[in-house]
Order: sequence, then C-alpha cells, then structure tokens
Amino acid sequence: MRGMFGGIVAGTLLGCAGAEPEAAAPVDVADGSQAPGVSSADAGDGSQGAEVSLADAVGDAETGSVDATPPPDGHPGAPDTHGIGEADVHGPEDVATSDVAPFVLDCATYCSALEAACGAHPQYHDTAECLAVCEDLPLGAAGDAEGNSTHCRYGRALLAADGGPERAARCASAGPTGGGVCGQPCDAWCALMAARCTSSADCAVSCLEFPTAASTDTSTGDSFACRFRAVLDGRCADAAPDGGSACVEPAPPGDTCAWPHLVDTLPYSVTASTTGAADDLSYEGGPCGGRFGGKGGQGAADQVIAWTPLEDSSVKATLAAEPPYDTILYVLTACDAPTESCIDKRDSVGFNATETLELSAKAGITLYFVVDAASGGDGVGAYTFTLTTP
Repeated sequence: MRGMFGGIVAGTLLGCAGAEPEAAAPVDVADGSQAPGVSSADAGDGSQGAEVSLADAVGDAETGSVDATPPPDGHPGAPDTHGIGEADVHGPEDVATSDVAPFVLDCATYCSALEAACGAHPQYHDTAECLAVCEDLPLGAAGDAEGNSTHCRYGRALLAADGGPERAARCASAGPTGGGVCGQPCDAWCALMAARCTSSADCAVSCLEFPTAASTDTSTGDSFACRFRAVLDGRCADAAPDGGSACVEPAPPGDTCAWPHLVDTLPYSVTASTTGAADDLSYEGGPCGGRFGGKGGQGAADQVIAWTPLEDSSVKATLAAEPPYDTILYVLTACDAPTESCIDKRDSVGFNATETLELSAKAGITLYFVVDAASGGDGVGAYTFTLTTP
C-alpha cells in the first residue's frame, strides 16, 4: 500500500551499539497526508485530549521517511540488551533456564503506556476507545518493530516516552492507524472492519481508492479519514467503501430539505439546475393531487427552496426553466410527508411554461418550494426561481 501513504519506508533497525536514527517531523494537516488522528485522555490530568493532526498518523508523507527505532532496552516487551533485528534475541535455551516469567502484553498495559507518553499527542478519544481498538488488532510478538500489531504500537509508545522531537511521530505510529510503521493505515482499517463490521478479500484494494486529502473534519466527506473515524465509532455503514450517508461528498445546495436554498430576504432569486440532484420528493393524491388523485415528481430530480417568514405575508413564487425542461412547482410544509403537506402546486401545459403561484404564509411556518419535473427521470435542467411580494 505504498502509493497511498506516501511511500513510507521503515527506518534502519539498530543493534545495542547503534545510534538512533533521526525521525521525520510530523507533517501539517494541509500537506494531504493520509490517516486521521483521533484524541485520547491526557494521562497528566485525566481531561479529554484535542484532535491531533491527521498527518501525525502517517509520519512524513512528503519525504517517505518514518522513525522505526526499536523499543528501548529494559522496558517490558523489549529485547534484553539487544537491538531488534539481531540474530540472538533470546533463543529457546534462554527461556528454558530463566527464572523470570515471560512478559505478556495486555491492552490495559498498552493503553496506559500510550496515554502516559502521548498526553500532548492523543490518539484516542478516551481509554475505553483505546481498549476496544486494541482488542480488535493483532497482538503480534514481543519486540515487533513494524507491522500491524499491538506489540509494535506498545514499543512505539515506550519510545515516545523518551520525549524529543520524534515524540509526535512515535505517538502517531503507536495509535490506531499504525502511522506507517506499525502497519499501513489500510491494514488497521481492514482489521477493524473485519472485527466490527464486514470485510472482503479485496479490502486493501478498496481502501487504496479512498480519497486521501487531509481534513480537520473527520465526520463527513468522501475520505479515508472519515471512514476510519466511522469504524472507530462502530458506524459500519459509514465506514464501508460506499461511505454510507456520512462519508460521501456533500449534496449540492438545494438538493434536500435539510440542505436547501435558503431565502433570507425578499425579493429573492436563485438560478440553479436539477442536473445531478437526487429524487427526494414527489406527491400522489392529497391536496395537490386534486379530485382525480394526480401525482407529480415521481422519478425526477428535484431541488428545494426554503423560506420561513418572520410575519404573516403574501408572496408570489415564479419558476422559469430552459426548454425542453418541463417543470412543476409545489409547496410543502413538511418534507417527510410531501403528499399530505402539499398546500399548492402549478403544472402548466407545455414545455418552457413559467409556473407561477401566489399564497399566504404564516409567521414562523417554513415553506418548502419544490422544483420538480413533470416528465419523470428525463426531466432535468436549469431554472430560475423568484419569490416576491405581490
């Protein structure tokens, strides 16, 4: 998964006599790095930590360098007096003759070490989230200096405790994404998806296709960061490759009642298009259907203009479209029940007809003016809507 995460390359792994390599400084959010940072409780005072830079989670994406220094000697889980990568790290005969019980890493120990070392660079929202993620990640083996495992993350947390300019990058690699040292972020996403949601054999391939532009907002948008935050939260639909309802590109203004064109003052005018909009609204029967149970808007893209009058008012709404767009205009008081709440509509005969209606509005009652099509799915195009006093 080299291309997506800046070609992260593991640093030189040293023996006990070697000097620790210089770590790359964390990259600012704006550089387009991959993985999302998430926050944790500060071990110093128990308060909730702030969100960390997404760039911190993957090291230096520009240079492709990361700090892969092994855990320091003397810490639980670190090799005894030997650098990681040396050939004679405790052979079987050492274990058999030792009176010291082997170190067994658990999630509480990992999370405690991470919070103690990374209070200024939090990686989880709180300890409970850290413990839950740890349970869903591979444990690995003591002394792991790379790879998607808890042992590797624990080693990075021990290194982070030593402080210095490398602390932020080490904390990122000790966090949930692995930061490109303890596995690639896609490795962590796939492991969490398999444990909490559903995962496919091509999980890693799908992950590489997610947009990687950095953002401080991981709650929405078509990005890896949004999907990783979603799987941490257990929101499986949003964490999935299709992004669910949150991890997708936001709808264009006017596409839904929740995201309408807003009328601020009168007179008001907007020129827009239903091209690319969704089919959210329609009516069949009800007040707008008339005595013959007419219907409108089925299978056609629509847009919404919302107005909440401050006082009782009479207004005139006009809809003009470019041919051959055959429009209809109707007014709702509730978008979740369009047939029942439709209070007026205009559907003139012929193409390029201007739809005009006048109505009285009550103060504080929001009116939703819906630009829709009479010709089903084929009806999309540019339009101009105006709202004035008569």
